[in-house]
Amino acid sequence: MFACMILNSTYFKKRGTMNDQTTFAGAATAVWDFEPEMITLTEVLSPPRENVAIHRDSVHDIVKRCTDVVFAFLGIVISLPLWALIALAVKLSSKGPVFFAQERAGLNGKSFRMFKFRSMVVDAEEQLKQLVSIEDLAEPVYKIKNDPRVTRIGRLLRRFGLDELPQLLNVLRGEMSLVGPRPEVVKLVERYNETERRRLLVKPGITGYQQIHNRGMPDMAARLVYDFYYLRNRSNVLDIWILGMTVFVIASGKEITY
Repeated sequence: MFACMILNSTYFKKRGTMNDQTTFAGAATAVWDFEPEMITLTEVLSPPRENVAIHRDSVHDIVKRCTDVVFAFLGIVISLPLWALIALAVKLSSKGPVFFAQERAGLNGKSFRMFKFRSMVVDAEEQLKQLVSIEDLAEPVYKIKNDPRVTRIGRLLRRFGLDELPQLLNVLRGEMSLVGPRPEVVKLVERYNETERRRLLVKPGITGYQQIHNRGMPDMAARLVYDFYYLRNRSNVLDIWILGMTVFVIASGKEITY
């Protein structure tokens, strides 16, 4: 499937990240073929309209929440032995706690504590100040390739997405969904403009449409296009497809940021 989305230049000139027109394409093969509509950033920037900003369906929301609870619970139960092994590896490999909790922005920007297995050194937050200046970023997003704060066990966990397993607890608590835009740190969300805040209209997810096409890429413009496509085309079948494609993306190791 080729997800081709053509964008106008208004947003990119504002952020200074892209040329006048850029096409983002994602390719995947699956049982279901989701061919996105052509969507321009002019349309995205237009005043919020329900049929453009987000597709709402009460039945979808009910089924989605039930699916989240059932699969998150089963996922935790089935993977408990793996949790124990990961916890032991993290504890023995470096000083510090097994779990890492960080304030992230959830539905409508409400903050919550997102859980992960610790994949970095214990003072990673302090070291970040030496690597990135949030205030000086051209846009509210960043990725650090070959991050020196990541531990050896952390690299292995990130390679297979295992550091994200504790977020199943966030799903059970209703703070996250299995599928949705990835939650961003609060400090970055505080710098969002009105357009960027529209990705907060649904619960954040462990994986999402953007992650299977544009994983680990530090480009806010591309992220928005994929997130906005998901917002206006949400469905339970699309969620299932995204979950399936996530497995292939992780297996391929494509665009993983260590």
